[in-house]
Amino acid sequence: MKLEKRLVFRKSFMKRFGILLSILLVGLLFLICYRMFPKTEYKTEDLVTIVKDTKRYDMHLSYPVSHHYDVDREIKRYVQMETNQFLDTIDQDKKEKHHLEITHRTYTYRDFKTIVFLSQGKVATLYYDDNEGTLLKYSDFLKTDQKSFGEMKHAIKSMLLPELFRQQILIDQEKVSQKLEKMDLDDVHFVFHENGVTFFFGKEFLKEIETPIQITLSYAKMWPYIQTKQVRKEDQPTKEELEYTKMGLPNVEGKKLVALTFDDGPGGKTTTALLDGLKARNARVTFFQLGTRAERFPELVARAIHEGHEVGSHTYDHQNLRKLSLEGVQFEITATNQIIGSVTGGSVGLLRPPYGSYDDRTKAAGMPIILWNVDTLDWKLKNKDAILARMKETIKDGDIVLMHDIYQTSVDAALEFIDYARSQGFEFVTVSELAMLRGTELVPGQVYYSLKAK
Repeated sequence: MKLEKRLVFRKSFMKRFGILLSILLVGLLFLICYRMFPKTEYKTEDLVTIVKDTKRYDMHLSYPVSHHYDVDREIKRYVQMETNQFLDTIDQDKKEKHHLEITHRTYTYRDFKTIVFLSQGKVATLYYDDNEGTLLKYSDFLKTDQKSFGEMKHAIKSMLLPELFRQQILIDQEKVSQKLEKMDLDDVHFVFHENGVTFFFGKEFLKEIETPIQITLSYAKMWPYIQTKQVRKEDQPTKEELEYTKMGLPNVEGKKLVALTFDDGPGGKTTTALLDGLKARNARVTFFQLGTRAERFPELVARAIHEGHEVGSHTYDHQNLRKLSLEGVQFEITATNQIIGSVTGGSVGLLRPPYGSYDDRTKAAGMPIILWNVDTLDWKLKNKDAILARMKETIKDGDIVLMHDIYQTSVDAALEFIDYARSQGFEFVTVSELAMLRGTELVPGQVYYSLKAK
């Protein structure tokens, strides 16, 4: 009897010992695997996060769950492709520990969603209809014909070049142009939202871009290039907005560049006539406006901005800043910036002190000071033919030209000169565009008379 109990106890003990040993072995195996290939996967209803750390690399992957089979399959395909490319890369460089991070952001507009992925500084996008669960493509949002695509890229370029320059990513402009020219439909990453279309550019576009760049074009600007049915009625541009759509940067390749600048306005009828003439010629200029006149004609300030021109400060009421107290200088500049900024919705980037008179207090305002190297003497001559003759005689490539949009003779001479100068190989851009195209950074507190080719 005792022998039987001992045998039963022994069998029970061995069974329990075997189970315990199995658990220990499984735990040990898991620990070894974790140390060799540590990986943790967290799942929620709408998100998957994978964290993995090894001696050679670590990765942190985050991607959404759409609850649509085809969409989720495409998301996983992208994540796996990026992971495989990363692992192939580290096989070629075994000296340092490598890091992979995939993040994302989901944008919702109407019934469709856009997932913007960021991996190693590169941007990727995925579009789908959240109601139908179907993947969407470029042609569902944007026109694909060669003319529309080419014009859209030109519009993008007019925004991208200044943004690259603003972020001090100094790249040869020709290189950017070539990249855009070669860009295919699948290379365009964008998001529709209530304010327009935002485009994303990362290392997949230019290796010099460390942090992806975003530029936004309004629906008024994008209207000729998009499938307009995708835009909510309340977000569609008005007829006035379409009329005042910003012009794209003109084709300046091989051209002599000039910045025409107009002081002392807006001038009511004369500035209106100038804007009409510039619009008909697709020419861009810079206005240095007085705060007193900007208060009187805010619609002309807004129109100048809407049509692609640049608006800078000419102080509040044309005082000689060198003769004012510090408080007076601060008022003249600050008040004007607030008036213009309240109309344009942005900051005022450039300052032209009246009479070209400035001192260290003016420089301390923290704005580039734009003077001129060609004075047309329009304020003195007040004769169209005399002004035009002087312009033809003196204006050269890289010049910043002083004029005034409060005189009709100046307006007439400027428009006639544009027609003449274009036949001589000139093109007309804003001061900031001229600086950007010439690779010159407009530094706050610095004084500029011209922007010649380096």
